[in-house]
Amino acid sequence: MGNARFGRDSGRHAEAFRGTLALALVLLCGVAGCKQRTQPPASPAAQAAVSDDGDLELPDILKLPDYEQPEPNGYVYFERLGKKLQRDREIRDLRDILPGSSGRAPTDADIEAMASVVEANAENLDELGPILDMEWLYPREATPWTLFPELAISRQFVRLLCSKAILEANEGRPDDAMPDLLQALRLGVKLPRGGTLIHWLCGMGCELMAFKELKPLVASQQLPESALQSVLASLDGLERERIPLREVIAFDYQRQGPGSLKLGAEKFWELLSQGRPFFLPLDSPKADKAADEFIRRYLPSLQAWDAAIAKLSTYPYYQIRDNIPDKPKGLPEGEAWVLAPVTANALYHEAALQCQWRAVRIMIHLELLRQKQGGYPGGLGQLKGMPAEELQDPFSGQSLVYRVRDEGYVLYSTGPDGADNGGKRGKGASRRDPGTDLILWPLRED
Repeated sequence: MGNARFGRDSGRHAEAFRGTLALALVLLCGVAGCKQRTQPPASPAAQAAVSDDGDLELPDILKLPDYEQPEPNGYVYFERLGKKLQRDREIRDLRDILPGSSGRAPTDADIEAMASVVEANAENLDELGPILDMEWLYPREATPWTLFPELAISRQFVRLLCSKAILEANEGRPDDAMPDLLQALRLGVKLPRGGTLIHWLCGMGCELMAFKELKPLVASQQLPESALQSVLASLDGLERERIPLREVIAFDYQRQGPGSLKLGAEKFWELLSQGRPFFLPLDSPKADKAADEFIRRYLPSLQAWDAAIAKLSTYPYYQIRDNIPDKPKGLPEGEAWVLAPVTANALYHEAALQCQWRAVRIMIHLELLRQKQGGYPGGLGQLKGMPAEELQDPFSGQSLVYRVRDEGYVLYSTGPDGADNGGKRGKGASRRDPGTDLILWPLRED
């Protein structure tokens, strides 16, 4: 992309300030805003950000390839399709009855509810495949009124696809169920392309939802060798489509720019206390002044922070565990720097997601070997078709932990502390309790 510089394009401070408020709101209430460009633009409100002596040059780690806006852009068609979804409330309710999320087998009533809502959206599910075959890059411009619509739509479609797969598996058609789960996984892979860190986190949630239903199907011993080999080939293609976290951070920084700066709590609430709306008019002098002053002080610190996290993301987690900073340097105490932990936590989430991708591959190879020799192997070293790096736990640098038990097996990661705690399952949503492990299979206690 050449050397991106900050310091020109005057007169758009208030627009960036609106982006600042929008991102503050997404982290508090699930609301965000970003702008669509053919390439991520230099930050519009940064012209006075550094000094009178020169511009703030973008470091190499935050530079991007010369992406061109695709035509057609899958994002646009995906949002249009989302507007056609039927029975929205019932789709949201699916999250409470999907086996991977609820932790229980679906009841007859659950199956009936799944079938009803899937049937109502059959045409929409048919249209989704061609849209996923399109190139996706840069969501369209979001405003306070559109609020990243593709994020909510993606979760709805993944729930529908997972429900459709469960119905097919229950009808004895596991070969039909697997393509639906792979399509759900692909949707999660597509979502972050050119978006923001929020898009990446939402895409990760879609991938995890798909994995929760995909892994039981792999372990069900219902899929023949040909189907398992086809899944491996599909996973290869999907992994090639995945966008590295370094690039996500670069997209987020360049597209959001000063809008990625979370206004300090005092300035933010000062505006609200004076009766100002969350999204100030574009011609607001107060917005101009506040954005200029805030960005002038803190943009270099933000850029150094994003560059540092982007660089750390190129290393395995076990190599950087003790070097992840808590917050950007040079920021005042008492400010509400909510983006700092979000960005830093992305390093953990990326490693945890790598564990899921590797676990599915391992589970498929274990099932292939079981079909050949009548039982599971005693160790992962017997999986001759898998290179050592695909067996590695990104949290420990060693192989993922595998143990045969009864007629099945347990597969887990040490989790962020890098210590094997004997397969002790963490509690709560984060599964990051000290002294516990990240259990990859089985999904729950027997």
